[in-house]
Amino acid sequence: MSRVINLPIYTVDAFTDVVFKGNPAAVCPLSDDILCDDVLQKIAAEMNQSETAFIRLLGQGDTFEKSDTFGLRWFTPATEVKLCGHATLASAAILFNNLGMETGVVMDFPLGRTVSHSKDNYGALIKSLGDIPGVEDLVFCKSLRYLLIRLKDGWSRCQFEDWTPDINQMQPSTDDLFVLIVTTRGSAGQGFQDNKGKEYDFVSRVFGPWAGIPEDPVTGKPSV
Repeated sequence: MSRVINLPIYTVDAFTDVVFKGNPAAVCPLSDDILCDDVLQKIAAEMNQSETAFIRLLGQGDTFEKSDTFGLRWFTPATEVKLCGHATLASAAILFNNLGMETGVVMDFPLGRTVSHSKDNYGALIKSLGDIPGVEDLVFCKSLRYLLIRLKDGWSRCQFEDWTPDINQMQPSTDDLFVLIVTTRGSAGQGFQDNKGKEYDFVSRVFGPWAGIPEDPVTGKPSV
């Protein structure tokens, strides 16, 4: 007979103080029950957020109120990821605001070293980006399988936000990647500033069709 486990699951909008804005993540605290990876993946698929974070107590006698170190894993709807910033922030918010944690938190993140790559390695991927002002730099992180493409200067904020790459062509263009970050340098003259007139140093959009996420919603206009 199947055992029924009741798990609390929260949805948190990170990087905002406005409801339904920012970048949503699901957060699921795990106490004594250690679920298999297949179940964790199914929960993440059910939540259907860009990432679902699972917080786990590490030692016997640990509690969410008193401990300051936890296990943390992140899943997209399709696969586990090595690192997710906004879901980590969302997990901290749940620990402090909902689970009564009284101490600080110790975090130990992997270090992703990067190397420059040639545009020739990613011709099909660059083609899937469509009509862009050109590519200035490519930087690749092998451990995370992240590629960052810096565009040449020239686009306005409206052009960057309205730009729609071909996601369907992006995914089969390479099997090297987990995430693609496309960034450009900001300038106030091209509209890259906040509501108070403060200029952005740079702006980015993040695509992850290889992980089941066409576009991360916090970094631009999500693809439908």
